[in-house]
Amino acid sequence: MLPVAVRLERLSLALARLSQAIAMQIIRFENPETTHLRRFLAAPDNGGHAFGAIQKPAVALLAENRQLAMPVSLDTAPMAGGI
Repeated sequence: MLPVAVRLERLSLALARLSQAIAMQIIRFENPETTHLRRFLAAPDNGGHAFGAIQKPAVALLAENRQLAMPVSLDTAPMAGGI
């Protein structure tokens, strides 16, 4: 079972990295220097944040995915009798 567990951990770490790349891409898409669009895709007469709030759920999902992807293989420690 250990080889299966190791591969599942690698998959979870890869998915966490993918989640990070997607979250950073969302943040980059809202950068006016990158897209040459208005900040947060707001209309010229809009003083609010428009799509600026979309960053918060993306970063929250990233934090949750990173927490779920923590490798559990590092959480072992021998106790009494080497068990």
